Amino acid sequence: MAKVRSPLFSRSASGAFAGRICFRSTPSGHVATRFHSPGSRNPVSASPAQLAHRLRYGLAVSDWRALSPAERFTWNQNAVILGFSGWNLFLQSALSSSSAFSVSDSFDRADADPAGAPWSQVFSVRSMRLSGGLLVGDVSAGNAAAIHSAAFSADHFSEVIVGALGSDSDIGPIVRASAAGSAYVFTAYAPVPQLGFFLGGNYTYLQSVPVAPISVGSVLRLSVSGQTLSVSVDGIVVSTFSDSRFPVGSPGAFSYLPDAGFSSFLGGDV
Repeated sequence: MAKVRSPLFSRSASGAFAGRICFRSTPSGHVATRFHSPGSRNPVSASPAQLAHRLRYGLAVSDWRALSPAERFTWNQNAVILGFSGWNLFLQSALSSSSAFSVSDSFDRADADPAGAPWSQVFSVRSMRLSGGLLVGDVSAGNAAAIHSAAFSADHFSEVIVGALGSDSDIGPIVRASAAGSAYVFTAYAPVPQLGFFLGGNYTYLQSVPVAPISVGSVLRLSVSGQTLSVSVDGIVVSTFSDSRFPVGSPGAFSYLPDAGFSSFLGGDV
């Protein structure tokens, strides 16, 4: 915390006093102004690239915390010759490896039903919509899903942050989804979180996913590379599965409930 140097209100005073007054020197002389925290006077909304970077940073933090002591020791040893810590080397590696194409959406705009651009609906009966700064399910309970309209490669991921939970947590990310009603989905459905797929709008179970109950703020990620599907929760891989029925498609999000959905989305190539 900044402190005032030299007598208060003297010509050489500098720093902040009681979080209310800031003393500083300017080309015009010494001044005392009202204290403002950084960014509070001219707040600027984060750009899509900044939001994507923040999500990648958060995932890197989760991955680092999940490392064993032996794994952290190896990173620290490799970092010695570079003159910095193992954490710095790990973070550099995590962020630089995330340079593939990606898009994000924080849903901070007016309510809309359906959600509208850049989202396209997967099922013709029900639609994902924007409500209160969240991407949520249809006003009538039932399968609703939407995909981002950007052009993705066949190998991609969908990562969503839970913004609201309904009665049974039946929400999650989808990959290789299409407007024809097909998609792979990880749903945090309680009491059995599971990996499955939609075909013609109908859901089929593939396998259960061993994960503790999710909460608001949980980060859910589903990725697909070749025939391998991978599920991560809060940066930790919890399940994988091999399936080849959908070779292409796009990432997006799914919700069964009208009061459950997401505060942000990150999708990209892998």
